[in-house]
Amino acid sequence: MGKSSLAIELCHILGIRNYISTDLLRIVLAENIDKPNIFNYLSHECWQLLGDYSEYNLIKGFKMQSLEICSKLESLYQDIIKHRKNTIIEGVHLFPEAFRQYNAQYPDLQMIFICLTSDFDFFSKDLLKNRTVSTYRHRAYSQYSEDRINKFRLFFEMWNTELFKASIEPIINTASQEKLIEKVLQRILDELTASV
Repeated sequence: MGKSSLAIELCHILGIRNYISTDLLRIVLAENIDKPNIFNYLSHECWQLLGDYSEYNLIKGFKMQSLEICSKLESLYQDIIKHRKNTIIEGVHLFPEAFRQYNAQYPDLQMIFICLTSDFDFFSKDLLKNRTVSTYRHRAYSQYSEDRINKFRLFFEMWNTELFKASIEPIINTASQEKLIEKVLQRILDELTASV
């Protein structure tokens, strides 16, 4: 959590000019298809594609959206490889299952996958309340109904469970932006060193 703010800061620090947000990609796709479609829903609302709200529909609907958006990144991958562009891609749609499925097809693309998470209380009471950069267009936390908060909490718990199942070690966002950036830069350095 804190993906957009961190990604933009990393672009500045690392001198990377190419930045892609999957939230913005979802918005563009939604606007360029006439009929209502999978891209019209926010990530934690994709269950509506499948009918009534349930944990099963929450997970399945979100995975469907993630797979579609990851498939749309493929032409961007080709451009990144061809022109050797350092690129930061951020977004909740880089779901482990979808990310691994599509990136396995691009062995020439050196990727560093970094996942951020936190506990829901820190996310909702600190990060969401004090958000400065957002492609997700959240309302202030105080404006969320209790039902919406509960659904958002389940989405959050689902994500963390999926990370555990995929054996991914996330970076936990519970401190200042500076500390978070330090951790991410160290992870990048470790990955680059290991690949040499």
